[in-house]
Amino acid sequence: MQRFFIPFALACALAPVSGRAASLTLDCPGSERTDAPAIKAQAKAVLRKSPLKLMVFAGGKWMAFIDTPGEELEGVFYTYCDHSDGYFLLRKADGDMSGILIDEKTGAIMPGGQKVLFSPDRHAYLATEQPDGLDGEFWQVYALDGRISWGGMILFADRSAARPLPI
Repeated sequence: MQRFFIPFALACALAPVSGRAASLTLDCPGSERTDAPAIKAQAKAVLRKSPLKLMVFAGGKWMAFIDTPGEELEGVFYTYCDHSDGYFLLRKADGDMSGILIDEKTGAIMPGGQKVLFSPDRHAYLATEQPDGLDGEFWQVYALDGRISWGGMILFADRSAARPLPI
């Protein structure tokens, strides 16, 4: 019961509720190496300087994220994913499919995920990632300064019961 209740309670707490501010969701959909259309939409703040160098303008300065080529799932590759309400989300593929969240105003780099869902009051966020070789997702709840307050695996014993939550 507790294995189901905690993720369900987290999803409910972070979901938008009528009468309150809407929650903010950032997402890394699609292929890991297809950031050109998303970069084009953010041309003043994000650019790919070379095939291995992604640049993001945040905190009044340009920040460089440099890929480290290697065999499949051995290198580190950064892909621009999303931007909304003062935050950038980058995919970081390094064996685990995770992400980096960047505060556009301060330039602070915080743990992210494939998907990031902020609480309506913007004091916390849920980040989901897919560790290499696992069927489940790893969910973590962070304070806005990047401190983790909860984390756990989300697994289904019966694949027929596995339906994605609408986050």
